[in-house]
Amino acid sequence: LSAILKIREKNNIPIIILSAKSEDTDKVLGLSMGADDYVSKPYNPMELTARVKASLRRYLRLGAISGAGQEMNGDEVLVIGGLELNTSQKKLSVDGEETRLTATEYKILELLMRNPGRIFSAEEIYRRVWNEEGYAVENTVMVHIRHIREKIEINPKEPRYVKVVWGLGYKLDSLPKGIHTHVTKLFEEDGFEPSGGEGQKIALARALYRDAPVVVLDEPTAALDPRAEYQLYQQFDKLVAGKSAVYISHRLSATRFCENIAVFSNGRLAEYGSHQDLLEQKGLYAELFDMQAQYYVD
Repeated sequence: LSAILKIREKNNIPIIILSAKSEDTDKVLGLSMGADDYVSKPYNPMELTARVKASLRRYLRLGAISGAGQEMNGDEVLVIGGLELNTSQKKLSVDGEETRLTATEYKILELLMRNPGRIFSAEEIYRRVWNEEGYAVENTVMVHIRHIREKIEINPKEPRYVKVVWGLGYKLDSLPKGIHTHVTKLFEEDGFEPSGGEGQKIALARALYRDAPVVVLDEPTAALDPRAEYQLYQQFDKLVAGKSAVYISHRLSATRFCENIAVFSNGRLAEYGSHQDLLEQKGLYAELFDMQAQYYVD
């Protein structure tokens, strides 16, 4: 607690107490001394990770104190890789260093940063930045793009951020570090935050790449869209070929391709067999399967 007091004298970095003390008085004391959060043991690692990310997000985007001592609350900041564009103050920093842009360069970069990965033709960029229709504007836009690259790229001839898509236009690469991009922003602010489905695909790819003899998949399609889920089912045998696979799911449509199905109820093994065998038994599995199937058939 004395360390927290010392830190709080000069800094407002996030502090989370992880302790075996779980009494309410201990939590109140820790928070009163300056901690931002309190987690008692035993804890769920996923919950702890979420709390750390939430604290970092508040600090980096909402509660950080700038060098001038002003809070960033209310300011919109677009961040891609090492680029930070404060749209309220009209300021750009590249890898922490403030970089000056002309008004036109700023508008072009803001347009691209608000739409990472989207390709804009030279005509569309001209129309949205200059607010007028343009004809034969390729050279005009190209010159401004070149100037932007000279200010934000380490090597303008091999840009990480503003890329040209030949014959189509320009785009801002949403993953300037490519395959070296960190997954999640937990350890690197320029990391990639996957959606639920993307996160499941990454986890599945890691499990298969490990090439272990046994693969345990717990609800691996819960966040996938129907098309991606169907494709996984179609390729499942090939993906786990030569391995023993344990597939845990409450969605019984996912059990049909399994060789054997174990049905648990109240902590006990209730039924065991193939999909067809369990349907013919007309027991718990058949009841649950029919309950879910009614929403997919007339």
